[in-house]
Amino acid sequence: MQRHLTAGHLSGKERDNIKREPWKYKIGGKAQGLFPSLLLLILFGVPGILLYRKENGAFLFFLILAACMTAVLFAVIYRAAFVKVLIYRNGFFHQKSPRKGRFYPYSQIRQAWISSDRPVGGPACWCSYQTTAGQIFRFPFFLNESDGVDYLIEHVTRNSGTNTDTSGRREEYSIDGKSEGIAGIAAAAVILILFLLFGIPVLQQTAAAGRWAAAVCIAVGISVPLSVLLRLTVRYCCFRVLIQSTGFYVQTTPFNGKFYSYGEIESCREEKKT
Repeated sequence: MQRHLTAGHLSGKERDNIKREPWKYKIGGKAQGLFPSLLLLILFGVPGILLYRKENGAFLFFLILAACMTAVLFAVIYRAAFVKVLIYRNGFFHQKSPRKGRFYPYSQIRQAWISSDRPVGGPACWCSYQTTAGQIFRFPFFLNESDGVDYLIEHVTRNSGTNTDTSGRREEYSIDGKSEGIAGIAAAAVILILFLLFGIPVLQQTAAAGRWAAAVCIAVGISVPLSVLLRLTVRYCCFRVLIQSTGFYVQTTPFNGKFYSYGEIESCREEKKT
């Protein structure tokens, strides 16, 4: 069922851009995977709580799994509530977070194209678009949502008066770690907090009892989500690749940003890591 857009967090000017008509296509904004994650959380969480009340050491294994499923469930709810694209006849609304959403008339989009990604777990499709100001954004979509993406690209091409180039040849292209970065950071933070809440008391008890092997295992279990959180945070804040006509700029940490001209590059290749 089509609904009108709730634009409470938009500026007055952006509210005026949104016509009072229902959206034609919706991409994202669906709680995909909600029931499997909730079921697995119950299956892992209930035995973990029961074992904890009986002071059975096996509770830690179940609670770790429950913490992981809690993070997955949080990510599913977050994406369903705050990550979506609503496609209208005269433009589209792209929301990336609770306070970051904007309506783009097709006249403000220079070009749009489809690209693919190959993450662990299967192929994914992305729709990228470039504004008249030169900014490039993208959003993921599933194959059953491709009709909406085709509609968007067709209207962008029609309004720009040029053929949309899907080969990826543009004057400037920007890649960063912002795409889905908040969801990953939030998931890692939830897992770390749960590990700290349950792991630190157990770590103190095992260390006091002289069971240092168990204490080391628990400490390693806490350090793993901490390292993942730090890595995701650094990628979100620092990772950037800016490809220009004369060269490209690469930054992966706060202090290693550097511009390379194409004449300095001896070879370049694509590698796939599993």
